[in-house]
Amino acid sequence: MKIHVLQAINSPFETFSLALSGDAADWGIAGEYDFAAPIEFTAEYFYNGKTLEMRGRFKTVIKADCSRCLKEFLYPVDQEAEAFFSARPDEEGMEYPMKEGAVSLDQLARDEILASLPMRFLCGRDCKGLCPVCGADMNTAQCGCGQAEGKVNPFERLKDLFD
Repeated sequence: MKIHVLQAINSPFETFSLALSGDAADWGIAGEYDFAAPIEFTAEYFYNGKTLEMRGRFKTVIKADCSRCLKEFLYPVDQEAEAFFSARPDEEGMEYPMKEGAVSLDQLARDEILASLPMRFLCGRDCKGLCPVCGADMNTAQCGCGQAEGKVNPFERLKDLFD
């Protein structure tokens, strides 16, 4: 998603606001995750004479599968973002490019949203997951195999390997 910032460049230190919304394809993140809601971005920005400074917030919802119980759930994303745009971005990668009075927010969206996601999605802090023996969902009911009570030894099959 591209915005024109020429007015800010011509008015140093004057603050401008923006509110954008679009699906993942509009932001160049299509295929990464299954987005259940549009990506919304609200921000304020100004030109300080050298770089364009932007502070904002990304909000969206992602469909995810719990790593413990494998159920699909909705994971809300609410991520603050701070970025600097320059006609001559620094070599350290701390600034995003600004070309011909416009900036693309695609890489910023990718960096902020994807970096905010957990390594493993959990539907809840107290998710008990699946029984490793019978596969029952331990969140909804106790399984009948006895694993939960400690009656089943998961290493039982290994004892015959060394006889």
